[in-house]
Amino acid sequence: MRNIKLTLEYDGFRYNGFIQPPKKGNKTTVSGKITDVLSRMESADTVANTATNTTADTATDLPIDFPTDLSTGFSALFCGERTAPGVHALQQTVNFKTDSALSVGEIRTYLNHYLPQDIVVSEAVETADRFHAELNARSRTYEYRIICSAFPDVFFRKYAHFLSQHLDIAAMDHAAGLLTGKHDFAAFSSGKTKKSTVRELYSIDFETTDISTDNEPDREEIRIYLKANGFLQKMPLSLIGTLLDIGLGKRTPDCIEQIFSGQEDPSHSAVAHALFLKEIEYNN
Repeated sequence: MRNIKLTLEYDGFRYNGFIQPPKKGNKTTVSGKITDVLSRMESADTVANTATNTTADTATDLPIDFPTDLSTGFSALFCGERTAPGVHALQQTVNFKTDSALSVGEIRTYLNHYLPQDIVVSEAVETADRFHAELNARSRTYEYRIICSAFPDVFFRKYAHFLSQHLDIAAMDHAAGLLTGKHDFAAFSSGKTKKSTVRELYSIDFETTDISTDNEPDREEIRIYLKANGFLQKMPLSLIGTLLDIGLGKRTPDCIEQIFSGQEDPSHSAVAHALFLKEIEYNN
């Protein structure tokens, strides 16, 4: 079987994460939509030239010139990072094995035709048989978008966290220094696992941009970047929620050590719709 690697981008607003535990079902997840389409992809030499996305979530209204036979021999779908409900992806990596005779270009065209418009396959390549999107990932980077403004922006309300006051970036940067490095991040995770909860947070960076207008001369956008070898369930949102409270003066940077030691709890998680999976890095 051939090992196919896909690069995806998606709007996670209406999805319950990339994947859910089997008991909860998979139909409202990003992986569920992709798996539905792959399960319908017939082994064939050619695919119709239509490359237009469709808003249909299933194959019930598919054009007759596209194959719909359930004859793929397609394996499980593996992802580089399991994004939480409501979280978006600028660059997600997945892989699966298939005996389909379609070229990688035809596979990409087929997927983009049948997937809903809020999921797009930007690249499809055939990769080494041993490549595994999750196990071979070297680092993951998340991006969180904040707009400090007297009033929200209608067009970015689904993709940014709006704050009516400015943040103390210096205090947040101090706290970031206490978070980076190798730690047990169990306190910053909402999930229970028997596996190790130690992760290495390589960096937390802040990027501030002046987006002032004539009507609002003191408006700015802040982006927070988290890079680690891996993240626990809900860990990015928990970290950012705590950093935001520090930036708003509700907590001091010293609370980080108290959270790690179990003497204090982290802050409430930040809103999911402002978080983007930015990049997954692999060794060459």
